[in-house]
Amino acid sequence: MCAKYYKGSTQAAVPGPGPGGTVPEPATLLLVGLGLAGLGVMRRRG
Repeated sequence: MCAKYYKGSTQAAVPGPGPGGTVPEPATLLLVGLGLAGLGVMRRRG
């Protein structure tokens, strides 16, 4: 993927992020969220 733009009489191409960017899995996000919630609970009790 590539973005093109014109500035005056010159043309430039800016490369995009490439194919297949990584997306975190829902299970990973759930585990991180539960870990942060657990840390918050432990902090309140302590």
